[in-house]
Amino acid sequence: MRLVMESAGLTFWPSLSLALFMGSCLVMLAWLFRPGSRDFYRAMSGIALNDAEPLSGREE
Repeated sequence: MRLVMESAGLTFWPSLSLALFMGSCLVMLAWLFRPGSRDFYRAMSGIALNDAEPLSGREE
């Protein structure tokens, strides 16, 4: 595969794709662990178990 890529002049694409993949993973991790997000995730984690409020648009 390397020989095919080198003969076609496409040697930078694998490096570029790896850099883009790693960059997107790092951005995702930074977004998940950003300051102040813990309270939001704790509040969202209990929504499925909360029977006190009906879902919007649902008639009971």
